[in-house]
Amino acid sequence: MNKKTINASDIIVKGDGIVSLLFALSLQSGLGDSFSILIITNKEFSTFNDKKNVRTISISLSTVNMLRALGIWESLVDHTQCINEIIVSSVNRDNINSGYLNFNSNVSGEAASYTIEEHILRDKLLSIIGAKRNIRFINTEVDSILHKKNTIQIITDEGSLFETKLFVASDGRKSKMRSLFEIKDVGWDYNQASLSAVIEHSKKHNGIATEIFYSNGPFAILPMRGNRSSMIWTMPKDEIHAYRNTNELFLKDKIKDHFGYDRGEILHISNIGIFELYFQISRKLIGKRFALMGDAAHTVHPLAGQGLNIGLRDAATLAEKIVDAVRYGFDFGSSSIVEEYEKDRRFDIVSSALAYDSINKFFTNKDRNLHQFGKIGLGVIEKMPWVKNMFVREASGLNSSGARLTRGEAL
Repeated sequence: MNKKTINASDIIVKGDGIVSLLFALSLQSGLGDSFSILIITNKEFSTFNDKKNVRTISISLSTVNMLRALGIWESLVDHTQCINEIIVSSVNRDNINSGYLNFNSNVSGEAASYTIEEHILRDKLLSIIGAKRNIRFINTEVDSILHKKNTIQIITDEGSLFETKLFVASDGRKSKMRSLFEIKDVGWDYNQASLSAVIEHSKKHNGIATEIFYSNGPFAILPMRGNRSSMIWTMPKDEIHAYRNTNELFLKDKIKDHFGYDRGEILHISNIGIFELYFQISRKLIGKRFALMGDAAHTVHPLAGQGLNIGLRDAATLAEKIVDAVRYGFDFGSSSIVEEYEKDRRFDIVSSALAYDSINKFFTNKDRNLHQFGKIGLGVIEKMPWVKNMFVREASGLNSSGARLTRGEAL
């Protein structure tokens, strides 16, 4: 009987998103070229971005610090748009404004968050990884796993065999790896969906982001590079059907009142997409020689645009645990190391997810008494600068992670 060839790597990562890519680069920065990293991608994965769909992501200051520590930020900064100001308001079911907040979005003189087009960040990361001899990709699907004494073996659907000390999964909300390790999750369907689009307008946005809470869902506008903004319009699922296969003229007419006139005339709408919203948190972040990161571990409401940033704090924390363990000669895949990771990340994940969930549920309702209470609350907070500063610092991610990378320190 022929014995299968075992392909060994120091660490194996399932998933090819931004969280996985930055996790790999974080490990490489701390451990150098001698530490081998294998990224298992989906079979349709390509190492170049051929779609060029413009999807805007919000990156917090903790993520910016991470990119700085990895020497990547300077090559990206000219493609980003800093958010200088955040305006939050609430409109009740009678379309009467019921509250207003204005945030100066900076921490210690620096913007607390930025926006960037996803494909620009992803292309940059892939370009850097392409020059690293210790990081490689393989396009396959994981079929099963087998635990050995000090390693874990991964068998693909094609019968190939891979072995590693630690298997990390960041393969999305419907993570097959989470199911494979029989990790349960807590979650629910929001019965909401978001319509996203890129809007070109005639006036400058001045780096202002707005979020309007309507009784059927929030309407958010994020500034992009140039005279463009990203729109995320959330509404009940049964109302969004009218916008499937919509054309630009129809959408212009529907959003003009929500969009407002501060940005001038709507010139062009592109990259229209719809995605459904869910709440989901894994009951555990770890298994035997296994760890979850990113959307595979948690899915939060997008109203604050923080899903990716929370996932990158996972990556920064786990990378730090692994790098420190290797330097001290410990088994970085052992239960003690992954348990430290879970302990460090659990509070940030749960508190952030529940906070965004509560905000959405509070404002997305048709109760006049609750809206009146919300109006009073927003009015009180607007008069308390220290409270607003606390919210901005929380949104920056600097209070949520002790990982060195998120403070801008190299591993």
